[in-house]
Amino acid sequence: MEILVVDDQVAVVNGIERGIQWEKIGILKVWKTYNAIDAKAIIQNKNIDILLCDIEMPEESGLSLCRWIKQNGYEVECLLLTAHADFVFAREAVSLGVFDYILQPARYEEIQDILLKAVNRIKERRKAKNFSDLGKKVYSKKQIILEDIIKKWVREETIGSDEVIRELRTFDYSVAEENMVCCSLIQILEWKDMNKKLDKTLFGFVTGNIVQELLDDFPVSVICTCLDRDIFSCMIIGDKGVMPQILDMKRQLARYIDVIFQLYSCKTVCFLDGIVEFECAAEKINNLDEIRLVNEKRESNVYCIYDHEWMRNTNTKNTETFEDEQDAYVEEVIRYIQCNIEQPLCRADIAGVVNLNEDYLSRLFKHKKGVSLKEFIINEKMTVAKKLLQTTKLPIGVIAAKVGYDNFSHFSSTYRKIMGIAPIEERN
Repeated sequence: MEILVVDDQVAVVNGIERGIQWEKIGILKVWKTYNAIDAKAIIQNKNIDILLCDIEMPEESGLSLCRWIKQNGYEVECLLLTAHADFVFAREAVSLGVFDYILQPARYEEIQDILLKAVNRIKERRKAKNFSDLGKKVYSKKQIILEDIIKKWVREETIGSDEVIRELRTFDYSVAEENMVCCSLIQILEWKDMNKKLDKTLFGFVTGNIVQELLDDFPVSVICTCLDRDIFSCMIIGDKGVMPQILDMKRQLARYIDVIFQLYSCKTVCFLDGIVEFECAAEKINNLDEIRLVNEKRESNVYCIYDHEWMRNTNTKNTETFEDEQDAYVEEVIRYIQCNIEQPLCRADIAGVVNLNEDYLSRLFKHKKGVSLKEFIINEKMTVAKKLLQTTKLPIGVIAAKVGYDNFSHFSSTYRKIMGIAPIEERN
């Protein structure tokens, strides 16, 4: 790997160059310069993996250089050096995805340890990418064949379920006539970032893997294939005694909508039907597609899941089902809070995510959890902050930014109120 060290102080750059055992941490080439302009030229012409840069430099700051790297799509892990624990700097560094923020003076051993973490992160990312690329090549042909089999069964009706089972077994799917299937349709609504758009075969492969991982606690197989341009069938197959409950699958498909959007900026909607015997799955999938086309839910066991909105067309709703759905909403809210802890969360935004009225959401959350939504958010943020204070050397300003506070004084007073001591006392 190659690193670029940037600081307007020549002595600092030379000291880092001599003080770090580069080969020991897997860095074979050290580039150095003393301003952001020359740094950009080096990044454009060399294969830089890591940037170690001072924040406060004449003409152009280290933060500006990191912003340029991000805007131009360079895969460079950025580490910032500064002699001042400035909260504004820390906040912007977090927003730019900077790997770490090192407060000077720091021992060379400490800098070396942080650099090693960055090296390991790059290795893991590249390993995952190589595995993904290999997987795409290996499974692309398999996915095309699966698409052809399912389309002949569901759309063209030229083969029966017995032949489908035989074909699936050739791909090591443990499928039998007595298996049960939960049928769902996934429709692509929009690609928010066309640079991340997947072709239909790869999208089916990726979706199948995501849903399989989300249902990892259950011994089921997931097969997702393209039926039409933007319509995909997703079959969850398992034995009668081990199939997830419909509510479990509804929750996981709601999570899938989140994951596919986070990874690929793809907005989707899912239609979910009940659990049927394998031989009835093709009919169920076609029925779901009819419902999708007329945009209405004709059957009581059909769910439409769209951006956290769970709708069910029923003439009667028993108390148990209603309670389950309320619990599911609350769980989704908690998961959203925990996944977005660095954001300045507010009731209106969360209500929008789960498509509920703000006042109703507040009452529901207080009823289910015994604390107000606002109190829960603050407690979650302070819990994360406490862990960071106890287990990292990050400046307190950076920690405040990582839990969504843009005002250091507000963070400190809130922490003292919840935890009983000031952040600096927690660290000491």
